[in-house]
Amino acid sequence: MKALLTILTTLVIAGCANQKLDKESIISTSVPMHLTDKGHIYVSTQLNDVERYPMILDTAANIGVIPNSLLTKLSPSQERIDQIEVQGAVGKMTLTQARLKNTQLNNIQISDLTYIVQDLDGLKTHSQLLPGILGHGFLSNYCNIYDFTNKRVTLINSQCPHSSKDKLRAVDFRIEDDFIKINTWFNGQKVDAILDTGAPTNVVNSKLHALLGVAILEEDKLKGLHNKGVTKHKLAKVDFQIGRHAVVNEESFLADMPVFSALGYQEQPVLLMGLTNFKQNKLVIDYHAKKIYF
Repeated sequence: MKALLTILTTLVIAGCANQKLDKESIISTSVPMHLTDKGHIYVSTQLNDVERYPMILDTAANIGVIPNSLLTKLSPSQERIDQIEVQGAVGKMTLTQARLKNTQLNNIQISDLTYIVQDLDGLKTHSQLLPGILGHGFLSNYCNIYDFTNKRVTLINSQCPHSSKDKLRAVDFRIEDDFIKINTWFNGQKVDAILDTGAPTNVVNSKLHALLGVAILEEDKLKGLHNKGVTKHKLAKVDFQIGRHAVVNEESFLADMPVFSALGYQEQPVLLMGLTNFKQNKLVIDYHAKKIYF
């Protein structure tokens, strides 16, 4: 089986996942929002019989991730484990994948989700456990409400209620290959943005940077699943529009990741849109209506 998988700070892209929503799942649940030392949202989950395990919420991941130590503890049967070849952000690799019987967040539960097995080194949680990732296969079943003011995450098994999006700005999105894609505008030019709640900051490619006319401030590294990095450059303040709503972002980076080319953006500008744009208030993702509110 071939798949396309990337982790930026935690972006995952993959070609196959098998999941089903349990018929008797509870309509909604609200849990505390935690942040890693790098600024990723994570929540406490139950995976099979392992309780209170930290999992990052990543809308740009259509297959989840669990660390090696957790796989050992879960001990799934051999028929639930196989190998997968993936194209990562900075290269190809072969990884183990495991299908878990149960993924549960409070009273919400989904059976038979597939996870890549890989350690997300360098990310710290309050429990000191290496986090995993819950992705599109889990999150797309629900209205997602990320309330940064009250530090709560709410998932609702229906269209988002009016009270959750009152006085927020609305923007349409579309789903392509399990990605949330949104029209953004830079200096009058429309640019595809991939919404990634698993990324604390924004990442632009060179084609988009050429439109911005902003200074490069400093250099750092973005790491993929096998801990090899690509160079990233911190940018000065970036002004753009999400839909037609003006925003100013001071946490944007330039990085030409191989995954951008794999997604068809070799010669086109593209934005990986992270949480930095929404942390002052709230981000609501309505998969039923295909709108975000912020």
